[in-house]
Formats: sequence, structure tokens, C-alpha cells
Amino acid sequence: MKHKKIMSIVMASAMLVTSVPSSISSVFAKDVDSNIQVTSETSSEDDIKVDSSSNDINVTNGDSDIKVTPKESADDITVEDKKDKVDDTGKTSESTESTDKADTEATDDVTIENSFTASVENKDAKDKLSVGDTAKLHVKAENKSADTANLKLYFSDTDTQLTADKMQWSGYLTKPAMSMSIKDLNKECMLTVPVKTQDEKTMDSALKFLKEVKDDVVLSRYAVVELPSGALTEFDITIANTNASTVSVIPVMEQKATSFGDAATLTWKNDDGITILDKIAGAITKDDTSNSDDIQISDVQGAEKTVDDVDKSDFASKRLVVVSDKKSVFTDADKVIGQYGNIYLLQYDSVKATKDAYARLKDSVTAVEPDKDVTVATEASAEESTEAASNMETSTDADTSNAIAALNDMDASQPAQKEKGVIALIDTGVSESENVIDRVSMIDDALTGNGHGDKMLADILSQDKDAKILSIRAMNDNGFGTISSLVAAMEYAIDQKVDYINLSLYARTTLTTSVLEQEIMKATKAGIVVIGAAGNDGADVKDYVPGSVMEAYIIGAAKEDGTRQTLSNFGDTVDYNVVADSTSDATALFTGYVSKNGLDSVADVLNKGFVYASNYKKDLTDFDPIADDVDFSKYKVDRSKRFLVRYTFADASKLSDDVKIDDLFATDEGLDSMYGVFVDEPDVYDVGDGTYKIKANVPILNGYATHDYIDYAFARGNDNGQVVSDGVSLDKHTGIITVTADAFKGKSDTDFADLQAQILITENGIPDRVIQNVTVEDNTGATYSYKVPYYGLQSESVPLSITGVDAALTSDDFKVYLNGSNIPSNGAEWNEDEHVLRMDGTCAAVVSSLRVVIDKKFDAAFQVAVSWDAFIGKTGKNETYNNLASTFYLPDGTDVSGLTVGTSTSAPSYVSVDGYGKLNKVTPFIGTMYPFNMESKGYIDHGGVNGDWGDTSFQVGIPRNLFGISFICVNSRGTDYGEWASGYNRPINGFCHHVSADVMKHQERLHDVFYKVLNNWQSTDGSYTYVAILCMTKEQIYKRQTGGGVFSLAVKNTPKKGGFTIQKAYNNATLVNGNSSYSLAGAVYKIFMIGGPIMAIITTLNGVFNDVRYPLAQAAKDGWLPKFILKENRFGAPYLIYTYTLIVVLIPIVTDMSIVTITNIFQVITFFMNVTVVYAISRLPKRYPEAWAKNKFHFSNGALYTFCTVSIIIYTVIFVKGIFSIKVSYAVAAVIVMLALILIGIYLTKKGGIRIETSLWDPSVKKEEK
Repeated sequence: MKHKKIMSIVMASAMLVTSVPSSISSVFAKDVDSNIQVTSETSSEDDIKVDSSSNDINVTNGDSDIKVTPKESADDITVEDKKDKVDDTGKTSESTESTDKADTEATDDVTIENSFTASVENKDAKDKLSVGDTAKLHVKAENKSADTANLKLYFSDTDTQLTADKMQWSGYLTKPAMSMSIKDLNKECMLTVPVKTQDEKTMDSALKFLKEVKDDVVLSRYAVVELPSGALTEFDITIANTNASTVSVIPVMEQKATSFGDAATLTWKNDDGITILDKIAGAITKDDTSNSDDIQISDVQGAEKTVDDVDKSDFASKRLVVVSDKKSVFTDADKVIGQYGNIYLLQYDSVKATKDAYARLKDSVTAVEPDKDVTVATEASAEESTEAASNMETSTDADTSNAIAALNDMDASQPAQKEKGVIALIDTGVSESENVIDRVSMIDDALTGNGHGDKMLADILSQDKDAKILSIRAMNDNGFGTISSLVAAMEYAIDQKVDYINLSLYARTTLTTSVLEQEIMKATKAGIVVIGAAGNDGADVKDYVPGSVMEAYIIGAAKEDGTRQTLSNFGDTVDYNVVADSTSDATALFTGYVSKNGLDSVADVLNKGFVYASNYKKDLTDFDPIADDVDFSKYKVDRSKRFLVRYTFADASKLSDDVKIDDLFATDEGLDSMYGVFVDEPDVYDVGDGTYKIKANVPILNGYATHDYIDYAFARGNDNGQVVSDGVSLDKHTGIITVTADAFKGKSDTDFADLQAQILITENGIPDRVIQNVTVEDNTGATYSYKVPYYGLQSESVPLSITGVDAALTSDDFKVYLNGSNIPSNGAEWNEDEHVLRMDGTCAAVVSSLRVVIDKKFDAAFQVAVSWDAFIGKTGKNETYNNLASTFYLPDGTDVSGLTVGTSTSAPSYVSVDGYGKLNKVTPFIGTMYPFNMESKGYIDHGGVNGDWGDTSFQVGIPRNLFGISFICVNSRGTDYGEWASGYNRPINGFCHHVSADVMKHQERLHDVFYKVLNNWQSTDGSYTYVAILCMTKEQIYKRQTGGGVFSLAVKNTPKKGGFTIQKAYNNATLVNGNSSYSLAGAVYKIFMIGGPIMAIITTLNGVFNDVRYPLAQAAKDGWLPKFILKENRFGAPYLIYTYTLIVVLIPIVTDMSIVTITNIFQVITFFMNVTVVYAISRLPKRYPEAWAKNKFHFSNGALYTFCTVSIIIYTVIFVKGIFSIKVSYAVAAVIVMLALILIGIYLTKKGGIRIETSLWDPSVKKEEK
């Protein structure tokens, strides 16, 4: 594992203080009163990490008594100092008390205690959040330490739930949630939150929202509030999201150490698949998601991070390294403690002074950077590196060492200047070696370091045994150095005119003024090849040095297959990935290679096992089968003998390792695990001594089988499932079957024709990708070969591009050889229109090689090639070829959205065993072989069941309603195949599947059949949906036999409701190019597209005016509203009513209410109206008993009262949900308005003058009056 830094500011001691921009801290220790900081990273243990931004202090190797102990809780990490401390004189003592803390910017002591708590909780606890929904988060934090601390809330796009191990959370902080918004921020992007101080007083503090930006790229987004010693805060924030994504809000407490609290993770999903009932319910209960005060984090989120926002620890060394051609920029020249050329080292008295100087210089110099500590990733364990920290050399202490000044006294390296091809290895130093021509140190008098340099040396020499090494020690024995020591090392290498600089190290930098970057660019301009590590954080190198420097060769780490190591950084500036465990090793290996062979030679070895392109994707057509093919060319194929292999594919995750074939067919669980049974007919090789060999290795050679076969069985197909155990064997690893004479005891040799094997292969997935070697030979003898990934659950086919032929080809013009056979297969059909050769009787999953030969009888010279242009040329050779052929179609527009992968059902189906040709059948199941033409293949017809092997088949008539949808089988033109029996489609042909079971009888009857969706996909243009389905009869029918297969269906997608088709009509019915449909054009099109919406708006407004006018006008006429509102203008329009309506409509627009809020307010207000109406209805039997008894829709009083009670309950539930789903102010206003209207109504009723129409119910009113 990679070791981290532990640094503490002590005067003239063994520890150094590092600096970290807090906004991207990767620190996890929860202890405060210390400069110790514990980080966790995923880098390889061999890399030097120059961390210019991420860590205050890291754990290193060494002999320290400081121990880092993760507790059971992911939140708690304790750092214990078991022995001596280092006082500010550099001496050790037994004291455990703190030393003088007058200067809080450089605390000398290391005292650890659990001093922080922080948590973020999803207060609403919603299970589902749709895009646009809001979520309320409750934040709580307490600072128990003696110093002020910062609470930061990072908003990160995490894609999924956070890992349980908080030691891995730092990577999330630099993945800002770009689509999230915060409600109620002020214009300064702040929220006011309460902070309770130690003396129980509550004060308002600003929660400031910031974004950290570099080169216009947002690095992180967070909110920060300062917590004084002993203070606590507790508040709510409301967030929303405009995209479907997962966002984590991560609390970080930062002081001298940093800790993670308890985070909250929320996922917003698109509204897809929600029913109309869901939407109605959502409209009633959903929160108001609209607010004009919302501020998008991606747009604003506060000012960009400035120097004032940088943690003090960034400048803890109180030093700056500056590159400037003008010394006059230093107004405080007395602070310059070292100068070499245009490089300056400045020392200040306080962190504040250092920050102020940085802010002043960064815009007036070439580069300026805090002189932070850097460390290497050693091979020691975490405990060893922690122990080493207490024994650190002081030579690199920021207060004592001065590598920049020391450069002036460095002697030139005569050996380096005399030699050619010298490699400057900037590291921890190396041991003496015949390849090391010189050794120097920038930091002390030592020349040999902790072994990291020796390992990099060994990597270089492994590629170039004659390499000449100039070792420049820039880090001490414990792997610690400073920015200034690395800059000094770079300067020295440039001065010695070396040819290569190896930087097996990396630094993260959030500053745009990196001095290290300037040094690397300076070296490359001097003609030096700089080779640097990409870094081991698994992140984009744009924020790393040397990773982001275009002029350097940036090297990442690759796996054995050439793909990028997960830990290796990536990005546009990464040149190559080298096979290695870390980017340090990869860099050194690459340096050794180019020093021996030159940069130009890299192209010769690229992507061939050592150096890979940074964007390399493994060619998935290249794979190592678990066993190689076996050469049987010395044996003769015996055409008089036939053998069938039934490959049985099943789901390994649902089966035990010792599962047997018979188990799959005996239970529903076994059937549920199956992917299908597919038949192959391999050649039979005569060994010559009465022994025969058969290749049953197709799934091995095409890559589907990734381990040895699980089980197998042999049987004679013509003898009611008679199992054969003698004289037959299968090598589960190679797939080779051996048959001896013992297999035919008591049988004549001709019974070999019935011999077959069933092989069980379990994998964690359907055969959706198999690799086939496809070769085509034209009549000139030219061959074209491709290695192609095929979708396995389809019938075999190959697209051909043919030029120069003067006549149409037919199926008879092709000979097709499968799986290395020397005997052509029958059943290949040529489609002249599509130029596709199809073999519907063969499943692609059981093909490893395919050879197509054109009959040479043609006089015309023509060429034919495999036509993958539309496939490989456009999509890349790693895309899987699918010919999109289907067994049958469903009628256009059939809803198959419910046919998701894994969906299964059992349904009565019409089942039969019958010969081919006796029924008008649908296309056979995938991989169901065509009737065998024995004579054309050169076989002797030994018969079979009913005298013909090919006459035996198995048919399933699928019900015309399956999976709850219409399942009518039609052809590509939409023509119904028709019914076999009432309610069942015409049959699909298949085979019996269980070799150990009896042969089926020739019967027709209903039986339960198991159906399961194996896969579904869309055509490239989205016009068709395809579904692959397993169909299996259950055992115990027909004397324990199972049959069926895999079929695929296709259905043409139709436009969503609301779409329409426009046809341009002509006076005559003449069709142009066979098509009578045209789009509107010209003026007609413009009138339709512009005038249509205008007319729609006008008619809608007209309807709304009438809907509003008449109810209000009638209410005024009846006395409920003032009659003056009935005033009309000269056009007869009640303009006061329309004006009132306009004002009411504008209120939600002006206040920016969401439709959800409007709906909920409406529900609250109409509650009273609805309840009043229901109550009035319940009174009808008592108020107007005679009229109630005589009405046409009369029902019992009990039923009426039940109906009214249920209605009131429903309205009450809607009211309660609505009132709690809107703002309190809206709810109160709605209730007040409604209560006011009720009181006004009561008053007007008692006052009189209200006209109420009751004549229809009052029997006292005469009929003519009614």
C-alpha cells in the first residue's frame, strides 16, 4: 500500500509542515490539536508523490512510535504517540504536555483527541426523488477542540452510494455535483445559519458557498462556516437536482487535522415509467420545487476560491519558491534567503505574511509556489512508515535546508558532462553501482536513500543494462523533500546537460503558478527528454505535475492486457501506459527502454505487450482460450458416421459447482437457470485402431467457455434415452470426445449414427459475445479473413460484398464449412437483396470458425469479401455483430416494455412431436438444424426415429396471449402465421433437449411450457425492439423429455401518442417511386407549422374565457357576488370578470409558483367545496324524501351514506397531503380565503336575497312551473 506523510511543524527537528488546499483535502484523522494528518490514497507503494495540494501531513515509513489505528467505526481514526516527543530544540522528552502554543500557525506539539463531530441527514427520507424534486438535509456539527475549526460541506457527484471506508472518500471531493441547486441563497451565495458558542450564546454566521476553479474547470464545490472552539451548529439546507444523478453531501471538519463526518447520499431519477396514477399522486404530495432564489451550483455557487479561502496549512512552511526575471518585484528583498539564476527562495515570519506575499506576487512573476513538503511512496508498511516519521532527518526541514542557495556551491558533475545518453534520476538517492556515473545530493551529505531510488534504478537497468545514471538526491532517507529541493534537482540536471530526466513522482497542484511545471518546461526547451509519472490517484492529470505538462512524456501504468491500471491517472497529456504495478515503475521502465532504443522505436512495440497507447482498448477479439484446438489433420473424417453434441448453457450464479445435467431438467429452478440448448454436428475422426475422436470444443474456441466443462452425458438417441457409459469419454478441459468399440457392445456399427453427447457449460451471462474466425474465398482463390465478435443468440449469418459478377447468385453457389469441418454444411441460404448468407439452422453461439467458398463454375471474374464496413468500420472491432434476424415478429406497436431481462412465466402451450413439412410452421428455434440431406453430405442413411433422423422434431405452439400481452406471430410483412389450435400460434420447430430422457411420442396436447426473457435490445436506428426468449417444456411429459429452444421476436416501435403522419394528396393516385406519402412543403408547410399552434392557443383561450365567465356571472346573478361585476363592454364581454381572472392567474406566475404548488393550493381550497357538496348530497333523502325516492338513479340510503363517507375521507386525505406539501404561508392563506368565503356565504344566506334553484326537488312547485 502507498504510505502517507506525517509532518508536524517543529523548529530544527525531524518533522515538517505540509500545506493543503482544504477544499480538496484527502485527510481522514478526526484528531485536532496536532499538525498530524492522516490521509488515504490508492496509489501504488512504489511511487513518489509530490503532493502540492492534497495533504497536510501523511504517514510515512520509518521508526516512529506514532501509530495510526482505524477503529471499528469508519468515522474514528486514532493517532497515538506512544513514546517520546520532539521539542522545539530538536531533543526528545517523555513529556505528554503541550508546549507553547502562542503561535497557532505553527503548533509544535502533537496531541491527539477526538474533537469533532459532523453529520448530514436526509430529513425528508424520501425513497424516490424525481428530477426537479427537492430534498431537505439536516446538518449538525460540533467543534470540541480548543481552536477554531471550519465545517465544510462538499457537494459531490458520486454516481452511487459512498464506500463504507471513509479512508477512500477524498477522491469524491474533486467530483463536483454540477447539476445541483441550493435554495434560498442570497446574492452573495451565502446562507445565514445559527452557531451556539461555548457560553451558550447563539449568533448568526455565514455559510459561504464556494467553487474552486482552475483553467475554467471547476475542481470542487463546497460550503464553509467557521466554528469557534466549543461551538456547535445545527441547520437545514434544501437542495434540488436538474439531472438524473447521485449526489453526496460530505461533511468535512478542518483544523490542523481533518476528519470526515457522516454523509448523506441522494439519487434523483428521471420520471420515466411513472403511471398516470403516480403522477396524480405526485401532483398532490410533491414539494414545491421552484423558487426564484435558487442558485445553480454549476452557474454561480459563490466566488471562485481565492488566497483568503486557502487553508493556513498551504503556507505552513512560511516559504515561497519564485521564478522571476526581475528581482525588483521583491519589495521585501530581505526575505530572499536563496537565489539561483531566476529562482528565489523566500522566508517569512508568519503564515499570514506568506499568504499576503503570494497574493501580491502571483500576478507579477513567472511562477510562485509555497515550499510545501513532498514525499515518496515507499515499500514499507503503514506501521513502518509511521515509525519512520519520528526518526526523520532534519536536513529537509523547511526552516533549515536551503537547496536553492546550496546550488551555488554545487560542483559540476564531470562524468555526467562527458557522457552521452545520461539519465538524471531525481529520487531518494541510489547505492553505488557500475551504471551510476555520479551521485549528488540537494539536501544533505548522504547519497543513498531508502531504497525507492534503487528500485527505480533496477527498473531502468532492466530495459537498458548499459544505462548511465546521474543520481540526484532530492528527498531524504524517509522519503521527504520540498518543492525547493525538487526545483534545485531539476536545475542541476539541466546544468549538467543530461539527456533524460526521470521523475518517478508526481505532485497535485491546484495553483496556476506551479514552479515545478516551469522547471519541466525549461528542461524540455533545453532538449532534455523529461519522463514523468502520471500519478496514482486514478484521476485526470490536468491537476498534476508533471502529468499536466504537455512537453514532457507522461507515463501511466497498464495491466497485462494493456488496459489502464485503475490507480493510474489519465488524461489528454498522458502519452503511454506501460505494464507495471505503479506509475513510478512504469516511468522508470519507459526511461530505460527509450534510453536504449530511442523514442522512435516505441512505435514498433506499441500495443504489443509492454508499451500501450494511453487510449488503448483491449481488442476483445483477441483472447486466450482455456485450451488450444487439437490438430486432427492426421486422421481421416469418417463420413459414414454421425455424432450430435447438445451444448447446454446455464447461469453459473444459480447453480452449484457440482450440478448435473439431469438436475436442470427436473425442477423449475433448473429450467430458470438455463440459457438454452444448441446443437452442433462435428466431424467424426477415425484414429485407425477402432477409436474415434470428436471435437466438442466450439464454446472453448469462441471464448464463451471460460472454465472447464461442468458435466456431460452420452446417450443413444434412438433407444429411448439409453445412457451410454462404456467406451465414451470427454476431456472437460479440451472438449475432445473419445469413442471406442466398447460403446457398441451388442450393437452393430451402424448404431453409431444415434450416438450423441450433452455438455453442460455454466457462465455468468448469456452467450451475447462469441468470437468467430470468418474466411471467404472467391473464385480467383483470394481469401478474406476477419476475427469477428458475434452475438451468440442468433442464427449464423455473414454479410458479403460482391463485385464483378454478371449474374445473380443463389444459395447453391456457396459452400459453407463450419468449425473447421472439411464437409460443407447444408441449409445455407443466400439473400440476394441483402447480400447476406444465412444459416438459420445453426446458432452463432456454437460456431468458432466459418469458411465460405464461392463455386468456381462462374466464367466471370468477380471478387467477394466479408462486408463488415457498416459494422467494424463505423463502430469499431470491439462491437458485437448482430444480424437482427428474428424468429417471428409481433404486430407493429405491440407493447413489449414489460419483457425485461429475467421476466419468466409458465403457460399452457400446444406441444407436439412431428416430422418437418407436415405443418405450416414458423421459422425454427435458433440453432435448430435443418433436415439433414444424408446423400449430399456423403453420409450413409442409418435411419433414425421413424426411419429418418431428420424427420424427428419438436414443435411448440406459443399461446397468442403471453406475458400478459398479445402474442400473435406474424412475418416481416405483418401477415399472421395463423393458429395451430384455437388460441395458439403456428408451431416453432425444435429438438428434444435431454439426451438421458426418453424419446417423445407423436402426440399433440397442451402442456405447461416455461418462458423466460434472456435479453432485449433496440435496433441501431431505434425502429425495432428485439427480445430473446427461452422456451422449455417441463419434464414429466412424454416419458420425461424436455423440448423447445430459444426464439427471438421483433416488434416495430410506433411513435408515442400525440405523433401524427402527414400525407400529401394529389388529384391522381399515381405513386412516385412507389410511395404516396410526402411531407408538406413551401407555404403550406409554414402555414400549418405556424398557424396551427396559433389556432390551438386561440381556441383554448376561448374555451377558458367561457369556463370562467359563466360560473362567476351566475354567482353574481344569484346574489353570491356583487352584481357590478356583470358590467359588460360594448362587445358584450364582462370585462371585470376577465380582469379579475387575469389577476388571479398572474399571481402564481409573478410569485414563480410551480405547477405542483398550484395544484396543491387548488386541492386545499376545493376541499371545502367538495365536502360541502358531498354533505349536501347526503342530506337529500331527508330534505327531499319524495323526490329522492322517485329519482331515476335511486339507491339505498345506506349505500348513499357509505359513498358520501368514503368521499369525505378521500377528500380529507388529499387535503392533508396537499396542505403539508406547500409552504406554510400558502397553506394558511388558502385556509383563510376559504374560511372567509364560507363565512361570507353564511352571512349572505342569513341576510337573504340569495336566489337558490330548488324547483327540481320541491314537490310544491307545479309541474308547469318546473
